[in-house]
Amino acid sequence: MSGVVSANILVVCTGNICRSPLAERLLSARLQAAGIGCDQVSVRSAGTRALVGESMTEGAAAELESVGGDPLGFVSQQLTAELVRSADLVVTATLDHRREVVTLYPEALRRSFALLEVARLLDGADISMFDGLPAERVRGLGAFVARQRQFPVVTNPGEDDVVDPFSRSREAYVATTRQIAPAVQALVRVIAAQDRAEL
Repeated sequence: MSGVVSANILVVCTGNICRSPLAERLLSARLQAAGIGCDQVSVRSAGTRALVGESMTEGAAAELESVGGDPLGFVSQQLTAELVRSADLVVTATLDHRREVVTLYPEALRRSFALLEVARLLDGADISMFDGLPAERVRGLGAFVARQRQFPVVTNPGEDDVVDPFSRSREAYVATTRQIAPAVQALVRVIAAQDRAEL
């Protein structure tokens, strides 16, 4: 489709074999279901200490399939400054990952957030100002979420961190998915300009 403006979202965790690929592939699937293709919004993931070249763990792949995503062909990659530079929005599994992203590429400070932090700050927010193409809404998310941070919100330590299921039980993977899936849907709601009633 010619003339389509595109935007890039980067999802970051540690090994890039559990949390970030699960969020990446699920976000891609949900955006496509909303009529937004990868030519409009592309989603990638990387790890701060990636197991480069590995596929998703079996547990993460099974969970991804259970919520409608496809793990086929996924290959982990190391986080680089170039990946961060080219991203219009960076979402991370934990606040520590966000700090690592910003340390690697300080200019990303205002467009990098923990995934659960974004979802929490978008919850109940007025998103009527998000119009235009999906890519433009992605680019507007950083400033919008940063403004939402100005409102005092009481959080518990670790509240904005997605649990790491690596080398743990199936229940841990289920718990991780239960955190990631609604947070991904909060992003889709804004990017696709969906009403809660449509979800």
